[in-house]
Amino acid sequence: MCPKSQPILKTNKLTGVPDMIFAFTLGYRNQTLGDISLNPVYMGKRYFNYANTNEEDGYWVLNARYLKKIGQFELFLVANNLFDKSAVGNGSGNPGSESLYPISGFNTMVGMNVAF
Repeated sequence: MCPKSQPILKTNKLTGVPDMIFAFTLGYRNQTLGDISLNPVYMGKRYFNYANTNEEDGYWVLNARYLKKIGQFELFLVANNLFDKSAVGNGSGNPGSESLYPISGFNTMVGMNVAF
């Protein structure tokens, strides 16, 4: 007599963990003009509750950076989410009472590093 086969249990995905993350940087360096780079980032599909009923499909954002070295100083400008993509960044909770939080929209940062 053969034993009864057990049903395969469906396991839910961990909340907030994307199925894939992909990013790369493409840049150009010039001694006179400085460094410029583009950084596309893909965040894959994620679920935001334990029942896996609240989900977000994957999305791309494009970031850019400019850096200029002047002696011991590095001046930089960073621009994130250049196309102001709207997407859910984080979430938690149970079905019907989830809290969802968006990714940051277009934002910039200017700064300076000094080497001693």
